[in-house]
Amino acid sequence: MNADAFEAAVLAAYPVSDEVFARAKWMGEAADACGVLSKRYRRIESSLTQRIRTEGLTSDEYELKELTRPFSRVNVPLLKAERPDVFSAAVHVKQAFAEKTLGRRTLYDLVADVLGDEISRYEVVTVTDVRSLLPDSAAALYVEDFEEFVRFAVVDR
Repeated sequence: MNADAFEAAVLAAYPVSDEVFARAKWMGEAADACGVLSKRYRRIESSLTQRIRTEGLTSDEYELKELTRPFSRVNVPLLKAERPDVFSAAVHVKQAFAEKTLGRRTLYDLVADVLGDEISRYEVVTVTDVRSLLPDSAAALYVEDFEEFVRFAVVDR
């Protein structure tokens, strides 16, 4: 089932008015209900997929698959060693850490003055920064792609 099929079923069971106020009210209430159902359905899905995994259940029609989400991260030590110019242009500390350390100021150089070499534990270079400072082919040398576990899901074979 996809969102369009689900929406069609909901709209068939609960028609929505064409009047703008009634339609807006219905949409808001439907969005709230969908938010509640989404959390409820995810909890149930998680419980069922855990049961499938722990009991070793199988199906001729379905299989359990790990869903992942791609993400990228800068290889900071390699970038720092090979492209100190890009590292220097892109490096910063996370705002929350800087605020915790110094309060709200313009931060990297001030934190570096306070921490000295210890700042390396808190240095951050974002993928966006590296990609904005280097051509794609060069940026690719310093950006690593990963996949992050999202959840287990049952899919058709």
